[in-house]
Amino acid sequence: MGNEDTPIEYHPFYNDPRDEVIIRSSDNINFRASRHKLTRVSTSTVDIPPLEKEKAKSLLNLCNFLMSDSIYSSVHQAVIASYKSKPFDLLEIASSVNDIKMAKDALGKVNEYTISQLKESENGTYPNHVRSNDFQKFIKQLRPSYQLAILHTCHEQGMLFPQIDCDNQVTIISHCAWPDLARNFDPSAYE
Repeated sequence: MGNEDTPIEYHPFYNDPRDEVIIRSSDNINFRASRHKLTRVSTSTVDIPPLEKEKAKSLLNLCNFLMSDSIYSSVHQAVIASYKSKPFDLLEIASSVNDIKMAKDALGKVNEYTISQLKESENGTYPNHVRSNDFQKFIKQLRPSYQLAILHTCHEQGMLFPQIDCDNQVTIISHCAWPDLARNFDPSAYE
C-alpha cells in the first residue's frame, strides 16, 4: 500500500465508477475493473475444484431459507457453472433442492459424452455406452416427481414389441432427445 500522504491516482481510461473492483499497481495507480468481466475471462479459477455436491445442496437450501432472490440467483449461477460438465451431478443437486430451472439446465447439458458419466470410471476412462440399469440406479437418487417426469418423457416416444418366443413379455424401446426432455421437464405434474 502507498503512503497516506500520497494522493490516490486513477488510470485515465480504466476508471469507470460503475466498476466495483479496484486493482492498485506497484506504482500506486488504481485501475477499476468490472467484477463480472474479470470472472468471465479469468483463468485463475480453472484449477479450483468444483463445489462439493453436499455443500452445494446446503448452500442452496440456506439461500432459499434466507429468501433473498439476489443471493439465491448468484449461488444458483455459481453452482450451474461449477457443474457445467457434470450434468447428472447438477441434476441430483437440483432434485435435492427442487430447483426445476436448474434441472432443466442440467438435462439440456446431457450429450453423448456426458451420458457416460453414469457409469463408474475405470482407469480414468468412461465407456461409450451405458446400460439401462446404470440409468435406473441414477434415477432412483432423485425425488419421485423428478423420476416420473424423466421416465414419462422418455417413454412418450417409445415403442412396445411383443416377444416372439414368450407370450407374456414385451420389449420396451425408449427414445429420448435430451433437449426435448429439458424443454418439457415438469415434475410438478407428478406431485
